[in-house]
Amino acid sequence: MAASSNYSDSYWLQELAAAQDRAFGVSLARAAEVFILSRRHIETFLDIGTGPGLFLDAIDRYLPDSETTFLGVELFPPKLEFQTSHPGYRVGWLDQFEDNSIDGGMCIEVLEHLLPIQVKELFQVLHSKATNGATFIFNTGLVEYVKNEDPTYLDPVQRGHISIWSVRAIEKLLSDMGWSISSIPNRSWAFLAEKGTKKDEDLRDRIWKTLPENIAALSGKSHSKLLYLLGRDSLRAI
Repeated sequence: MAASSNYSDSYWLQELAAAQDRAFGVSLARAAEVFILSRRHIETFLDIGTGPGLFLDAIDRYLPDSETTFLGVELFPPKLEFQTSHPGYRVGWLDQFEDNSIDGGMCIEVLEHLLPIQVKELFQVLHSKATNGATFIFNTGLVEYVKNEDPTYLDPVQRGHISIWSVRAIEKLLSDMGWSISSIPNRSWAFLAEKGTKKDEDLRDRIWKTLPENIAALSGKSHSKLLYLLGRDSLRAI
Protein backbone atom coordinates (compact mmCIF):
# COMPACT_ATOMS: atom_id res chain seq x y z
CA MET A 1 0.00 0.00 0.00
CA ALA A 2 1.50 3.32 -1.05
CA ALA A 3 1.68 6.24 1.35
CA SER A 4 -1.15 8.76 1.01
CA SER A 5 0.32 11.37 3.33
CA ASN A 6 3.73 12.40 4.59
CA TYR A 7 4.63 10.22 7.58
CA SER A 8 7.81 12.18 8.19
CA ASP A 9 9.87 12.46 11.36
CA SER A 10 8.14 15.75 12.12
CA TYR A 11 4.73 14.08 11.74
CA TRP A 12 5.59 11.42 14.28
CA LEU A 13 7.10 13.94 16.70
CA GLN A 14 3.75 15.73 16.72
CA GLU A 15 1.78 12.48 16.87
CA LEU A 16 3.59 10.60 19.65
CA ALA A 17 1.88 12.35 22.56
CA ALA A 18 -1.54 11.74 21.02
CA ALA A 19 -0.59 8.11 20.32
CA GLN A 20 0.31 7.65 23.98
CA ASP A 21 -3.01 9.09 25.10
CA ARG A 22 -4.97 6.86 22.68
CA ALA A 23 -3.04 3.71 23.59
CA PHE A 24 -3.81 3.95 27.30
CA GLY A 25 -7.32 5.33 26.82
CA VAL A 26 -9.65 4.94 23.86
CA SER A 27 -7.66 2.11 22.28
CA LEU A 28 -8.08 -0.05 25.38
CA ALA A 29 -11.81 0.69 25.36
CA ARG A 30 -12.18 -0.11 21.65
CA ALA A 31 -10.25 -3.36 22.04
CA ALA A 32 -12.42 -4.44 24.97
CA GLU A 33 -15.52 -3.64 22.93
CA VAL A 34 -14.39 -5.98 20.16
CA PHE A 35 -14.07 -8.86 22.63
CA ILE A 36 -17.51 -8.10 24.04
CA LEU A 37 -19.26 -7.83 20.66
CA SER A 38 -17.50 -10.69 18.91
CA ARG A 39 -19.47 -13.86 18.24
CA ARG A 40 -16.32 -15.96 18.13
CA HIS A 41 -13.53 -16.61 20.62
CA ILE A 42 -10.69 -14.14 20.03
CA GLU A 43 -7.34 -15.86 20.39
CA THR A 44 -5.38 -13.45 18.18
CA PHE A 45 -6.12 -9.70 18.16
CA LEU A 46 -4.59 -7.22 15.70
CA ASP A 47 -4.22 -3.43 15.98
CA ILE A 48 -4.07 -2.23 12.36
CA GLY A 49 -2.03 0.93 11.89
CA THR A 50 -0.66 0.75 15.42
CA GLY A 51 1.85 3.59 14.94
CA PRO A 52 4.63 3.19 17.49
CA GLY A 53 2.80 0.21 19.03
CA LEU A 54 2.03 1.77 22.39
CA PHE A 55 -1.30 -0.07 22.57
CA LEU A 56 0.69 -3.27 23.00
CA ASP A 57 2.47 -1.70 25.97
CA ALA A 58 -0.89 -0.75 27.46
CA ILE A 59 -2.15 -4.32 27.09
CA ASP A 60 0.99 -5.61 28.78
CA ARG A 61 0.31 -3.31 31.72
CA TYR A 62 -3.35 -4.22 32.18
CA LEU A 63 -3.29 -7.84 30.94
CA PRO A 64 0.25 -8.97 31.77
CA ASP A 65 -0.72 -12.64 31.94
CA SER A 66 -3.07 -12.76 28.96
CA GLU A 67 -3.15 -15.94 26.90
CA THR A 68 -4.52 -14.00 23.94
CA THR A 69 -1.95 -13.06 21.31
CA PHE A 70 -1.94 -9.30 20.76
CA LEU A 71 -0.30 -7.98 17.60
CA GLY A 72 0.15 -4.56 16.04
CA VAL A 73 1.17 -3.70 12.49
CA GLU A 74 2.41 -0.38 11.10
CA LEU A 75 3.39 0.35 7.50
CA PHE A 76 4.91 3.78 8.16
CA PRO A 77 6.51 3.52 11.62
CA PRO A 78 8.38 6.23 13.51
CA LYS A 79 12.09 5.91 14.16
CA LEU A 80 13.21 2.79 15.99
CA GLU A 81 13.80 4.76 19.18
CA PHE A 82 10.08 5.59 19.37
CA GLN A 83 8.80 2.07 18.61
CA THR A 84 7.66 -0.36 21.25
CA SER A 85 9.87 -3.36 21.99
CA HIS A 86 6.80 -5.57 22.38
CA PRO A 87 7.28 -8.90 20.53
CA GLY A 88 3.89 -8.51 18.85
CA TYR A 89 4.93 -5.34 17.00
CA ARG A 90 5.27 -5.76 13.24
CA VAL A 91 6.61 -3.28 10.73
CA GLY A 92 5.01 -3.72 7.31
CA TRP A 93 1.52 -4.59 6.21
CA LEU A 94 -1.18 -7.23 6.57
CA ASP A 95 0.26 -9.53 3.93
CA GLN A 96 2.88 -10.79 6.40
CA PHE A 97 0.28 -12.63 8.51
CA GLU A 98 -0.92 -16.16 7.80
CA ASP A 99 -4.31 -16.64 6.18
CA ASN A 100 -7.20 -17.27 8.60
CA SER A 101 -5.08 -16.31 11.61
CA ILE A 102 -6.70 -13.13 12.99
CA ASP A 103 -9.85 -13.42 15.14
CA GLY A 104 -10.51 -9.75 15.76
CA GLY A 105 -8.97 -6.34 15.94
CA MET A 106 -9.28 -2.62 15.54
CA CYS A 107 -8.17 0.16 13.25
CA ILE A 108 -7.96 3.53 15.01
CA GLU A 109 -7.74 6.77 13.00
CA VAL A 110 -6.37 5.22 9.82
CA LEU A 111 -9.09 5.20 7.15
CA GLU A 112 -9.21 8.99 6.94
CA HIS A 113 -5.59 8.91 5.73
CA LEU A 114 -6.34 6.54 2.83
CA LEU A 115 -7.71 6.84 -0.68
CA PRO A 116 -10.79 4.70 -1.52
CA ILE A 117 -8.68 2.23 -3.52
CA GLN A 118 -6.41 1.81 -0.48
CA VAL A 119 -9.35 1.20 1.84
CA LYS A 120 -10.62 -1.47 -0.54
CA GLU A 121 -7.19 -3.06 -0.64
CA LEU A 122 -7.02 -3.07 3.15
CA PHE A 123 -10.30 -4.96 3.44
CA GLN A 124 -9.36 -7.37 0.65
CA VAL A 125 -6.15 -8.40 2.37
CA LEU A 126 -7.74 -8.43 5.82
CA HIS A 127 -10.47 -10.75 4.56
CA SER A 128 -7.90 -13.39 3.69
CA LYS A 129 -6.07 -13.04 7.01
CA ALA A 130 -9.20 -13.05 9.21
CA THR A 131 -10.96 -16.13 10.50
CA ASN A 132 -14.64 -16.62 9.72
CA GLY A 133 -16.69 -14.38 12.01
CA ALA A 134 -13.73 -12.19 12.92
CA THR A 135 -14.83 -8.80 14.30
CA PHE A 136 -13.11 -5.45 13.83
CA ILE A 137 -13.91 -1.93 15.00
CA PHE A 138 -12.89 0.88 12.66
CA ASN A 139 -12.60 4.23 14.42
CA THR A 140 -12.77 7.14 11.94
CA GLY A 141 -14.77 10.33 11.60
CA LEU A 142 -17.86 9.49 9.55
CA VAL A 143 -19.89 11.94 7.47
CA GLU A 144 -22.28 12.71 10.33
CA TYR A 145 -19.36 13.43 12.64
CA VAL A 146 -17.75 15.83 10.20
CA LYS A 147 -21.03 17.62 9.42
CA ASN A 148 -22.24 17.96 13.00
CA GLU A 149 -19.24 17.77 15.30
CA ASP A 150 -15.95 18.60 13.57
CA PRO A 151 -16.20 20.45 10.23
CA THR A 152 -12.40 20.83 10.18
CA TYR A 153 -11.81 17.06 10.31
CA LEU A 154 -11.07 16.82 6.58
CA ASP A 155 -7.59 18.36 6.62
CA PRO A 156 -5.04 16.98 4.14
CA VAL A 157 -2.35 19.54 4.91
CA GLN A 158 -1.92 19.45 8.70
CA ARG A 159 -3.59 16.23 9.82
CA GLY A 160 -3.30 14.15 6.66
CA HIS A 161 -7.06 13.51 6.62
CA ILE A 162 -7.92 13.07 2.96
CA SER A 163 -11.20 11.14 3.05
CA ILE A 164 -14.37 10.69 5.10
CA TRP A 165 -16.79 7.77 4.97
CA SER A 166 -20.36 6.78 5.66
CA VAL A 167 -21.39 3.26 6.59
CA ARG A 168 -23.40 3.09 3.37
CA ALA A 169 -20.32 4.00 1.33
CA ILE A 170 -18.23 1.35 3.07
CA GLU A 171 -20.95 -1.24 2.42
CA LYS A 172 -21.03 -0.31 -1.26
CA LEU A 173 -17.26 -0.40 -1.58
CA LEU A 174 -17.09 -3.87 -0.01
CA SER A 175 -20.32 -5.30 -1.44
CA ASP A 176 -18.61 -8.23 -3.17
CA MET A 177 -16.09 -9.16 -0.47
CA GLY A 178 -18.06 -11.02 2.20
CA TRP A 179 -18.01 -8.37 4.92
CA SER A 180 -20.94 -7.45 7.14
CA ILE A 181 -20.79 -3.75 8.04
CA SER A 182 -22.80 -2.41 10.97
CA SER A 183 -23.42 1.08 12.25
CA ILE A 184 -22.81 1.49 15.96
CA PRO A 185 -25.75 3.35 17.51
CA ASN A 186 -24.96 6.86 18.75
CA ARG A 187 -21.46 6.76 17.30
CA SER A 188 -20.68 8.98 14.35
CA TRP A 189 -17.03 8.00 14.43
CA ALA A 190 -16.95 4.20 14.25
CA PHE A 191 -18.41 1.12 12.58
CA LEU A 192 -18.16 -2.64 12.98
CA ALA A 193 -16.89 -4.99 10.26
CA GLU A 194 -17.37 -8.76 10.53
CA LYS A 195 -16.19 -11.41 8.13
CA GLY A 196 -18.83 -13.72 6.74
CA THR A 197 -21.60 -12.96 9.25
CA LYS A 198 -25.10 -11.56 8.92
CA LYS A 199 -26.61 -8.66 10.84
CA ASP A 200 -29.15 -10.75 12.72
CA GLU A 201 -29.44 -8.79 15.96
CA ASP A 202 -29.04 -5.34 17.47
CA LEU A 203 -25.47 -4.76 18.59
CA ARG A 204 -26.81 -3.59 21.95
CA ASP A 205 -28.12 -7.09 22.62
CA ARG A 206 -24.64 -8.53 22.36
CA ILE A 207 -23.36 -6.54 25.33
CA TRP A 208 -25.12 -8.99 27.64
CA LYS A 209 -24.32 -12.11 25.59
CA THR A 210 -20.52 -11.94 25.53
CA LEU A 211 -18.83 -15.31 25.10
CA PRO A 212 -17.44 -16.52 28.46
CA GLU A 213 -14.06 -17.19 26.84
CA ASN A 214 -13.85 -13.58 25.67
CA ILE A 215 -14.68 -12.31 29.15
CA ALA A 216 -11.91 -14.60 30.40
CA ALA A 217 -9.53 -13.20 27.79
CA LEU A 218 -10.19 -9.68 29.09
CA SER A 219 -9.72 -10.85 32.68
CA GLY A 220 -6.41 -12.70 32.42
CA LYS A 221 -5.15 -15.19 34.93
CA SER A 222 -5.61 -12.66 37.71
CA HIS A 223 -9.35 -12.67 36.91
CA SER A 224 -9.47 -8.87 37.03
CA LYS A 225 -12.48 -7.68 35.06
CA LEU A 226 -11.17 -4.12 34.66
CA LEU A 227 -11.00 -4.18 30.86
CA TYR A 228 -14.26 -6.09 30.53
CA LEU A 229 -16.03 -3.49 32.67
CA LEU A 230 -14.37 -0.69 30.69
CA GLY A 231 -15.64 -2.08 27.40
CA ARG A 232 -19.08 -2.97 28.73
CA ASP A 233 -19.67 0.44 30.27
CA SER A 234 -18.40 2.16 27.14
CA LEU A 235 -20.85 0.15 25.02
CA ARG A 236 -23.77 0.89 27.33
CA ALA A 237 -23.79 4.37 25.82
CA ILE A 238 -24.75 3.09 22.35
